[in-house]
This record gives sequence, structure tokens and C-alpha cells, in this order.
Amino acid sequence: HVGFRFEFDQENVWNRSDQVNFYRLGVPVAFLFDGFHPLAQVGLLYSNEACRGGDWSVREITRSLLDAGITCGFIVQGDEWLVHESTAAALEPFETIVIPSLNPPDYSQTPLIQSRLETGQAVVWDGVESLKASITPWIAREGPGRLWTLPRTRDDGSESPLVIHLLNQDYDPTTDSMVANTGSIVSIRHELTGGRVPKRIVLHAPGHEPNALKVTSANGVSSVRLPGIELWAILQVQVR
Repeated sequence: HVGFRFEFDQENVWNRSDQVNFYRLGVPVAFLFDGFHPLAQVGLLYSNEACRGGDWSVREITRSLLDAGITCGFIVQGDEWLVHESTAAALEPFETIVIPSLNPPDYSQTPLIQSRLETGQAVVWDGVESLKASITPWIAREGPGRLWTLPRTRDDGSESPLVIHLLNQDYDPTTDSMVANTGSIVSIRHELTGGRVPKRIVLHAPGHEPNALKVTSANGVSSVRLPGIELWAILQVQVR
């Protein structure tokens, strides 16, 4: 809603929000969140018919892909409950298509997906390592725990064309708290920045001042070592 105001904010939600936190630290919140669009390296087939039948393997596949640093978008296979049919244009942005299973084939998608299988632009899911034999992840991470890296980009010629959202997945239910991810090395392929070499990568994390990290670049890849990531953070990538 535009122009809303709090009638009663007993828990001081607004003043504790990440937006206000960033604003007080001089971080351009509007820049970090506006004008960007998400990037997905692979398209994952989501069959509404299969999920209605109790096959939710797509959830575990999504987690496995994100754990491996492979971003994915969904290609929806409709049925009589969800009327939707993807087009060839919708599949075009993806480097490859991941099919959870060939059984049962979907009546509306079979010709489109079959043509991709025949040209090697689609694979049937057989685990992350098998997928890595055919693609190289745009973002690689070395280090402990589970930390998802979700890139977004903008095409306006900005010197900061890329941001990467870092989401810590290590939750400890015994203490009801997140286990900080410390010491991870994140490596970014330069194709995400249009071939331009990052000159500066800044870490923005709630409750902390912006932190310009040391950048090492070689062979089309730039890497940074992260300090402790508690719940989430954002890498702002600036190019030369």
C-alpha cells in the first residue's frame, strides 16, 4: 500500500526492519531492490498433475540445485486444474532444462520437451553431480554449511549490474537459531557481469556497516571470502 501508516506498532517492527537499518547506514535500499530481475541457469519442470498425485520430488531437486549454487526457474506443466502451457520462448532463457522424471509424460509439454531432449538441451534428473557434467554453475561456493546464492541483474549499463542474495540455510532447531556461515568463498563467473571484471564487491548485511571485500580475479572468475553470514546478506558487484 502507498501512503500507509502504523496505527499501533507495539513491537517497534518498522524501526527494527532491515529497510530502516540499511537507511541508517547510508545504504541505497532502493538501488539494491529496484530495477533488477532474477537469473536462473536451469529450468525445472513442475508438473501440476504429478504434485497433485503426491509426487513432490521437485522440492528436493530445487534444494539440491540451490545447495550446489545452481539457480533455477520453474517451467509449469498445466493440467485440468491448472490451465497453463509454456512456450518455446519461455524455455529460451535457460541453459538447460531439468526433468524430474519421464513418467508420466505431460500431454501439453511432450513435443516441446522431447525436442529439447533430442538436442541435448534437457536432461532427466540424476543428481547434481550428473548435471554438473553438462553445465558449469554461474556461482560456485567453497566452505561449510549451506548458503544459497541467488543472483539478480539489471541491464541499464550501471556500474553495479549484479547483486547476489545470500541465504543461510543452517538452522539449529535445538536452540531455535541460525548457525552463522563463516569462511565461505564465493566465486562469480564474469558472464554474469556481461564479461566485465568486478572491481569492487560490497557485502550488505543487516546490523552491519557495508563491507568492501577483497576481490581476486583470474580466468574469467572473481572470488571473495565472506565473513560470518547470520541469516541473509547481499553482495553488490561493481564492475570496471
